[in-house]
Amino acid sequence: MKLLTTLFGLLLTIAFLGLLGGGIYWAVSFFGRRYAELSPTWIAGLAVASVALIFCSLIIAWSINNLGLRGFGAVYPEKARSYELFVELWLGPDSQAGDPREEATTQRFLDLDRKLALWASEDVLKAYVEFLMVLQSDTAEAELPAKAAKVLLAMRKDLGMAHTMLQPKALLYLLGEPDDKPPE
Repeated sequence: MKLLTTLFGLLLTIAFLGLLGGGIYWAVSFFGRRYAELSPTWIAGLAVASVALIFCSLIIAWSINNLGLRGFGAVYPEKARSYELFVELWLGPDSQAGDPREEATTQRFLDLDRKLALWASEDVLKAYVEFLMVLQSDTAEAELPAKAAKVLLAMRKDLGMAHTMLQPKALLYLLGEPDDKPPE
């Protein structure tokens, strides 16, 4: 039975290749005759149009390839969830709620650190480290909202929203920071 299946597949492949070859021969001979009947002006125009079409195809293929190399694709759900966890812990309604020395609160912050270390991009990690450094310094109250906005903008860029005119102050205002005034 296996031999029969293999022979049938081979027969179909040979038949398909024969049809494909015959079609290519017919197309070349048909367009060759039509091409020979054209005047030199039309031939030159077709040659220029063909070169322009090939050039445009190469530009489009290069753009698609570069877009793929930059890593813009599907967003991993784990990455989005880790970014949401940052917003919940630092900017949400119960932000910094509870005593940081409590086991549950400490565990949530450790979970955030692990998820960001695994899923975040380099820019997000740099902004987050700056945020943590400001948090541990004496000037935490003054600089903390600006650093949180920087982390959020880096997260937005990492999620594919790179071309945005959103300013850090406007982002904090949208998130309901009480000390911020509406952006102008």
